[in-house]
Amino acid sequence: MPRTHGYAPVGKRCFGNHDWHAKGRTNVIGALLGASLLTACLFSGSVNADVFLAWVEQDLLPKAPEECVIVMDNAGSVLDMVIIGFIPRRQTRTG
Repeated sequence: MPRTHGYAPVGKRCFGNHDWHAKGRTNVIGALLGASLLTACLFSGSVNADVFLAWVEQDLLPKAPEECVIVMDNAGSVLDMVIIGFIPRRQTRTG
């Protein structure tokens, strides 16, 4: 998507236009395990709930250890609720 705004000194108008040749967007979703990269995937276009859920189901969960805690950052509250309902809860043993 081309830029719709520009920059100019404070109090001055921004003149002109420039075609930045935006050709799309590539996003990456990844997971860390300790100090190591567990998984990373590139996606063309924006990441929505369907893309994120597909990544969780097809890439993250198969590679995640049985005993792990998944911490999500930068996810909206609607996505949080979808993911919480999707990720299986595993029983922990005590003693």
